[in-house]
Amino acid sequence: MRSTLLSPVLTLLLSTPLTYSLQLESTTEGRLPAMGFNSWNCFNEHINEEKFLTAAQQLVDLGLKDLGYTYVNIDDGWSDKDLWRDPETKRIIVDTNKFPDGISGLADKVHELGLKLGIYSDRGTKTCASYPGSMDYEEIDAKTFADWGVDYLKYDNW
Repeated sequence: MRSTLLSPVLTLLLSTPLTYSLQLESTTEGRLPAMGFNSWNCFNEHINEEKFLTAAQQLVDLGLKDLGYTYVNIDDGWSDKDLWRDPETKRIIVDTNKFPDGISGLADKVHELGLKLGIYSDRGTKTCASYPGSMDYEEIDAKTFADWGVDYLKYDNW
């Protein structure tokens, strides 16, 4: 009696990992962490459109995109440190001296390369480098980032 009961249980237990493994192999989503380039270590807050697009192009030219390095992330320093937010819409303002085409224009160029655009924000009133943070504007900022064509958000919580 005992061996009769154990047989179906063992079969189920032994086949579960195989089934799960086969399901994972049917898709590439989630198999690797988000891989790519983040501007902070190279440029800190001194990032601009030209530097950023050069880095994005390098992912393509060096064959890294084909290996799964598909994210290019603008870290702190992309927003306007003086103006902060539009007084009417409360949307965060891009530093157009650094990013003359805005973030949506940048997103278009990044997407043309077959890459995904990431952006940085912070849960505080200010970011680490004292640019505007998202505190009390999380919903507005999320909608803004989506409207701009941003694919990924790096969100600090300090």
